[in-house]
Amino acid sequence: MERPKPSAVPTVSAKEPWVGPVYGGSLFHGESFQVIKRLQGVSREGMKASLVGARGVGWPEEAFVTDPALLDGGLQLALLWTQHTLGGQSLPTSIESLRIYHPGLWESTSHVVLKAREVRSERALCDVCFMGETGSVIAELRGVETHTLAG
Repeated sequence: MERPKPSAVPTVSAKEPWVGPVYGGSLFHGESFQVIKRLQGVSREGMKASLVGARGVGWPEEAFVTDPALLDGGLQLALLWTQHTLGGQSLPTSIESLRIYHPGLWESTSHVVLKAREVRSERALCDVCFMGETGSVIAELRGVETHTLAG
């Protein structure tokens, strides 16, 4: 079986700075899940950020198929982007697919691009692309769907 090839790295115009705290508002994550290290910009079109994985937040060495902390960071970005775009807190409700190109825990900072697919009144859909320092694609979360919370 042939392994899938990574999608082209998406481009987004994420020129607006993130205003407010990353953690403590929409994101309820404790210290060992605070993997977002830098938000480089946000817009309705998407978001750019730098994240670390499980090693970067001190998780014990385990034989993981992929880096769960890094992937959770992608979902965290989807929540922040939904907050920015739709103006409310949200939760992820589905993921179309996960594509892993470099298995195991990630060694260094990952550069992440979140690209909008669709935005409706209470729902947003995006793709999240994780890249290493050389620009190679590590993993992709495709079709991340979020819904705003009532109230």
